This record gives sequence, structure tokens and C-alpha cells, in this order.
Amino acid sequence: MSWKPLSTDAGMDAPTVDGRIDRALRGTSESISLPARYEDRGSIGRGGMGEVRRVHDRHLSREVAMKVMLPLTAARPTLRRRFLTEAWVQAGLAHPAIVPLHDRGAFPDGRQWFTMREVHGRSGRSTIEAFHKAGAVSPTDLRRLLEGFATVCRAVDFAHRRGVLHRDLKPENLLFAHDHSVYLLDWGLALSFEPDSGEALALPEPEVEEQGRVVGTPQWMAPEQAQGATCSPATDIWALGGVLRAILSGRPPYRSAKIAFESLRSGVGPRSLASAPPVYGADALLETVRRAMSVSADDRHPTAGALGDEVQEWLDGAKRRRRARELVNRALADQSRCEMLRSEAERSRVRAAHALAALDPNAPVEDKQAAWALEDVASRDARRAASAEAKAERALYGALQLAPGLQTAREHLALLYRRRLEEAEARGDQEGATRAEVLLRTHDDGEHAAWLDGDGAISLATEPPGVRVTAAPLLEMGRRLVPGGDAPLGTSPLREAALGRGGHVVTLHWNDGPTSFPVQVGRQQHVVLGADADSSPVLVRPDALGPDDCWVPPGPFLSGGDPEAPDALPALELWLDGFVLRRHPVTVAEYIAFLDDLEATGRGDEAWERAPKLQAAAGEVKPVFEREGGCWRPGPDAKGTVWEPDWPVTLVDVASARAFCVWQATRDGLPWRLPHEQEWEKAARGPDRRPWPWGSHFEPTWTNMLASRGGPPRIESVAARPTDRSPYGVEGLAGNVKDICLNPWTRDGERGTGGPLVVDPSVPIAPWTAVRGGAWTATAPFCRPAARLAVRPTDRLVSVGFRLARSAPSLPSLRMR
Repeated sequence: MSWKPLSTDAGMDAPTVDGRIDRALRGTSESISLPARYEDRGSIGRGGMGEVRRVHDRHLSREVAMKVMLPLTAARPTLRRRFLTEAWVQAGLAHPAIVPLHDRGAFPDGRQWFTMREVHGRSGRSTIEAFHKAGAVSPTDLRRLLEGFATVCRAVDFAHRRGVLHRDLKPENLLFAHDHSVYLLDWGLALSFEPDSGEALALPEPEVEEQGRVVGTPQWMAPEQAQGATCSPATDIWALGGVLRAILSGRPPYRSAKIAFESLRSGVGPRSLASAPPVYGADALLETVRRAMSVSADDRHPTAGALGDEVQEWLDGAKRRRRARELVNRALADQSRCEMLRSEAERSRVRAAHALAALDPNAPVEDKQAAWALEDVASRDARRAASAEAKAERALYGALQLAPGLQTAREHLALLYRRRLEEAEARGDQEGATRAEVLLRTHDDGEHAAWLDGDGAISLATEPPGVRVTAAPLLEMGRRLVPGGDAPLGTSPLREAALGRGGHVVTLHWNDGPTSFPVQVGRQQHVVLGADADSSPVLVRPDALGPDDCWVPPGPFLSGGDPEAPDALPALELWLDGFVLRRHPVTVAEYIAFLDDLEATGRGDEAWERAPKLQAAAGEVKPVFEREGGCWRPGPDAKGTVWEPDWPVTLVDVASARAFCVWQATRDGLPWRLPHEQEWEKAARGPDRRPWPWGSHFEPTWTNMLASRGGPPRIESVAARPTDRSPYGVEGLAGNVKDICLNPWTRDGERGTGGPLVVDPSVPIAPWTAVRGGAWTATAPFCRPAARLAVRPTDRLVSVGFRLARSAPSLPSLRMR
């Protein structure tokens, strides 16, 4: 049998045909006389094999739709039977997506009619076309189309379980009502079959069709339907797949009825399926379409309900993803608020610090109230920032619970934990860093992998070149950080020589001896030893270092930030130029040489003024050194103890410590001075900001403090505890005596500005001077290198001494990138 379509319309729908009777359906109804119960309100339009009119039901006082058999339909038994089948299905299938039938009857001329609820809306065809012509795809409109499709799938599944095939599923036979319900129309081609279970719906006696007859709409037919083979529920599933494809792409499975029939007769599915990308990220549904429209009926979804469920699952996931995206947006807003509040808290804290720094510590409380108010504001904003960040974190986790694969949520969580990891590593919080790293690795999709696992590099050049360079990693052994085995890096100049993440001791092997210094390499960090970013990096031999001179190279330093150290500075990043710090504090013997020289040069009164003295309660002072024949020697102190020559000198005031520095500078021709407190802290803690000079763990026997010995605490030789040694070789920083520093004590110390810390040796003596270091009289918290103390100009304390420092402007700069 040959099939000749009456239309080759390339639109979404083609007319319903059976190959012989389409022309008869083009007739129009003649004037009809309605039953007395109904009042005609005019034609609504054509529908299948009948005309639909709006009528008023006088019995129930409501408007209903009446479908009236067309004259040509009545004249053809096949069409007449299809009209009756439609009425029979609508009456027998009670489903929310099938318009219920109210009444039926016949006119005197034999034409049938039935009434049903009038539904206002748009056809699926016009709804889909409007959706794709709208420009920007609306997720809401797509969701309504797909929800309607899933409802239709359930209606078809319901019909299949009653033994009814639709056989003409297409967008034109879907009605999207204004009340957001959806209906499946035009059951005229319905065919009954024996369902696997349940009672079949009895339909009018079907027409005995000729072998090979084809009925349906070509562009929406399954291959077996186009070939005239036996139809099954899989046939309707194919058509539903075509409808879903149209929703996603805006196009029917085939451009024309002719192309459809040629393809289907040859058993080939729509070739353009892959070229119809789904809208709004509905990629998963494209695979659903492919399965539903498989050429083999056995490969399609087992039921129309299963197809609808698959779409509904995607819809549910889309809803969850939409809600998840809303949570991500909320998290970003909270994170932005967190950053703003942190900035405001920092500004308030800085203003408060400046206000308090301008006041004497013993100023009246009333004068401090304004600064305290700023501190309260800073504390409040910091708490609000923490709350906002916690809300952001919670929202991001909520988004992942709704949509586990939501990339944006994972990305922002990874960024949050990377920032926490960086902050924890910067403040030396190993537990916090471990926790943050685990969480970062959990949520990272690979973007941070190189940063997490990547080593660093070092670049340097020397003058002269050709200097051998080695590096030893710092390892924790016996609770101390010690250099491991030296490994060669090469010969200078070095260009981005690989260096593992963590602490290292780099050694330059000059002809006249080595120079070593610690270097901290961060994740993927490039450490460059050089003058500045634009010049060739060059290292020169430090000038004339004495046997007890320890070189602290220049570079960035993050001071403070130790929550366990009393009065510690907040975490501040500073640039410190290179400097030299003496290995030990000034000793009794060295200080006596100073006093003797004052005597010898006719300044005996100054020597008496500078000599260590005990301060009595009544304001009297008592020297602990004796002067005899123009020479000074240690005498017994208040307890009768005679000071040893290698003890650190104490009981001197700030002016005397400065005077000794000037004297030593005159003797050596080098610019000796007191260290700035943040120079002192860097010398003690190194570039890795360790909490103790030797590492991360406190051990009282490694320094001289209150709990270091079994007997009474006492001062001891500067060389007695070589275990109290910093990464630069400076000793006695965690115990024995504290060191007077150069700078005035302020609440927040120097503020980081990105430039170098300016050290002025001529800074006047302030009402309070900074003091750093542990002491033989101190408990462990006060021995932490980040702890701070202040002394007045006249204070002479048995636990406070001093040591020499000097700038080294000829040394190179260090930068990191």
C-alpha cells in the first residue's frame, strides 16, 4: 500500500490522516438545533472529527463545551466510530489530565454530540513555540512545560493500564490551561488492547482495518506505527519522547511528514536529535529523549509512567538546584558582609590603638572611654563578621545537600577553607591548618591542587658569582627544629631552583666561610633574594661579622599573632631590612669595660650614674658594682651574691643601655644600637613565626626561667643554655634576662604598610619603652618571644638587660612572590 500525505507542512504538527478520508474532515457543520437543555453560545473551533461549541447548560447553570460530529464525519463509519471512541475514552478514563465527559446524545440526523468541561488555555504547540520565541529562556516556563509533560505521561500510563492506546500524541493535542493544569485531548484514534493486568476499558467495536493501514500523525509516529505493524504502549512512549524533544528544542522530530515517513519506513530514527541541544542545562533529558525514541520498542522506557518519573526526577533536581543556587547567592552576600565587617572592625581597632597610644598608660579612665568605645565597636563587628561567615558556610553546605554536584557551592567552600588554611598557617596554628586543609581537599575540584601540593622555588645571585649554595630542610627532632642533611641547590646565580614547602636553612659557601640563614617557602612560593623586583638579585658577603654577630637577612615578617603570649601584637606584616644582632646580651664583664673607660676618660660621674643599682622602696638606690682605684668590679648584691663576669648585666636603665651602644659603636666603628622590638621578634621566631626560638614545643630545661631548675631560680651565664637558640643563632631569647628595645612601647606596635620598618636610632626615650624576651623570674607564657613588656625610663630591673643590634644597609633585600 502506498501512503500519500495530504500536507507537507513543516510546522510542528501535521493533520491527523488515515490516507483516504482527510478531505472529508474539511467540511463545516450546518445549522443545528440543540437539545432544550442547552443554549448555543457560539463556535469555539475545530477539534478532531467535530466542531466544538460553547453552550450554556440550563439545568446546572454553567458553561460547557459541546463537541458536535461534523456532517462528513457522520457520513463515514470510520470517522463516526472514532468520534464515539473519543467520547467513550473520556467517559471511561477518570484522570485529572483527561477532560471529563458530562453528557452525550444524537441529533435527529444521526450526528453525535457530547458535552464536557470547558477549559481555557493554549495548545501545547503554541505554548512550546511561544516558549522558544521568547528570547531568554525562562526556567519557570520550562518547568511548567515539563511538569505538564510529566502529567501527560501519567495520564497515558493510566490509559495503558486500562488497555487503551492514544496513537496520536503530539503537542497540538495537549492543552495547557490558564489554571496551570494540563490535559490530553483527541482520543479519536484510541485503540484497545489487552493489558497485562487490570480490567480493560470496553471501547466501541473497532474497525477491521486493512493490513498495512497507517493512522496517526507522521511527524510523531513510532517506526512500527509508520510501518503498519502492531502498536503497543511503546508506540505512545515514542510519541511522548518526540513531544519532550519538541519542548527541549522547539522543533518536531522531523521537518516534514514526507521526511518522517521516509525515515520511519526505513527504520531510522530522527537524525537531527543530536543537533537539538536542550535548553537551560537540561542535558540529562536529552538522554531521556534518546531512550524514549529508540528504534527498537524494547529499548524504550518500560512504561509511560517511568518516562514521566524520569522527567519528574529531573524537575525535582532542578528545583533543588534552583534552591541551592539561591543559597549560594545568600552565602555570597553573607561572605561579602563578613569581609565588610572585618574591615570595619580593623579600622575601629586601629583608631582605638592610636587613641590609646597617644595617652599615658596611667591617664584617667575618663580619657580612655572614647578609645574603649571604639574597641567595643571593633569587637562587635568582629563577632558579626564571624556570624556572617558561619551563615555563609552553613548556606553553602545547605546548597550541597540540595544539589551535591553544584559546582559553585563547592568552589566557594574551597575558597573559604583555603583562606582559613592560609590564616592558620600564618599564625602557626597547626591543628587549624590541618582541619582547613582536609576540608579544602574535600571540596576542591582540582583548582587548588597545585597550590596544596606544589613546592616552591628560590632565586639568587651573588657578587662575586660562582658561590656554592646548599639548603637543609628544617626537621622536628626531639621536639626541636633542626636542619636536616644539606642538599646542593647549585652554584650562583640560581634561577627558580626547586625548594620544598616549609622551612630551610640556606647556606652560601664563600671562600672565607659560610653564611647561613633560614628561609620559609610557602605553597608555590617563589623566594627571591635580590635588591628589588626590577634589578638583578645579588647577594654580597655580610660585612665583617664578628664571632658573636648573627645576621638576620631582610624580608617580610609577620609579627605577633600569638594568642598565648601576654600582650602580644596582633598579626602584623612588616618589611624588615637586614640587621645584625649579638648572640648574647651584654655581659657584666663587657659593661665593666664600659664603666672603666668612662672613668679613664674623666667621666667618673657618668660612670657612677650608669652603674647597675638596686632600687629601694623609699626611692634610694644602691650600686651593686664597687669602684676602687678607678676600676669597677662586681660587689655583693642585696642577697650577698657576687655577679659573675659572664652573667648578663641587669639593673641598668634605658639611658644607660643606650649609652653603652654609643660607646661600643665608637670603639668598633659600627652603628651599634638597641634592637627594635619587631627586629628582636624576627630574630627570635624566624620567618616561620615559631612560638619558641627552637620550634613549636616548650621545654623549661632548654632556657632559664622560673621552672628550669630544681632549686631556687637564679640568673646564669649567657652561654649556659645553647639550647635556647633561634634559627639565626641568637641565644637567650626565651629566658635568663629580657632585652630593652629601642622603640617606645605602644599598644599595637608598628603598623604594616607594605614598606620597610623604619628604625631611627635617635628616637627619644619615651615614657614607656618596649622590652622583649623571657627571664629567669618568668613563667612560660611570659617567656614566649611574642610576649611584650614595657619599662619606664628610670626602671632598673633584675630581670632586664639588653643586647646590641645594628642595621646592615649594604646587605641585599629579600622578596617573595
